[in-house]
Order: sequence, then structure tokens, then C-alpha cells
Amino acid sequence: MLDVSTPESRMVCSFLREAAHLARRIQSGMALMGLTKSDFSPVTVADFAIQALAGKRLSEHFPGMLLLAEEDSRELTTTPEGKKILEVSVHFLSKILGEVTESQVCAWIDRGTAESGSCFWTLDPIDGTKG
Repeated sequence: MLDVSTPESRMVCSFLREAAHLARRIQSGMALMGLTKSDFSPVTVADFAIQALAGKRLSEHFPGMLLLAEEDSRELTTTPEGKKILEVSVHFLSKILGEVTESQVCAWIDRGTAESGSCFWTLDPIDGTKG
């Protein structure tokens, strides 16, 4: 059980509630579009948006903490399908965070491309996991 008496634990619980809320909004908004990566695994709007949210919240609360996650923003800026997913991700994140830009969302996503260190957070795929 998570000890919610520390600021770190409260931040984690808050982030998890916020991420779940974002995932439900994306699902109810029918933003079920996605990409197929080079390894043939799917990646969805929810994957990108929640990774961006995690990158933002870690930057705010633990600026030096590494984040290891699965996605990066390359396909969001280089393909027509990716650009549409980025646009939809920005739309949903703006509903949670207020006005955000595509470059901010890409930077938050890319925070997850860190290499392993002595202390880091890891984010497992949210939505597009291939069984």
C-alpha cells in the first residue's frame, strides 16, 4: 500500500487520478486513432497523451528525475497520421491542463527517452499494448 503521508506519494496519487481521467476522456471522445510502429505494435492517442502528462508532472515535481517510457515524438511530427494524433493529443491535454502547444507536448513525451540511471521512473504502455 502506498504511504500517502509524503508529498511524493500524494503527487503520484494525484497523477494517477489525472491520468485515469484523461484516458476516460479520450475513450469517451472516441479518439481511438493510432499508429503502427516499425515493430508492428500499436500506439494510440492515450499512449502519447498520458506519457506527455507524466513528463510534465515529473518535470514540475521532480525536475532531475529520469523517465523511461516507450514513446517519442518523432512520428508525431514527421507523418500526416502522426500530426493528426499530435493535434488530438494537444486537444485532450488542453482540456486537463489549459492551453498547451504541440512543441510542449512533444517535449513532455520526449522526456521519457532518458537512459537508465540510479534512480528513475518507468512508464509502461498505457493503451496500445499488443498481447
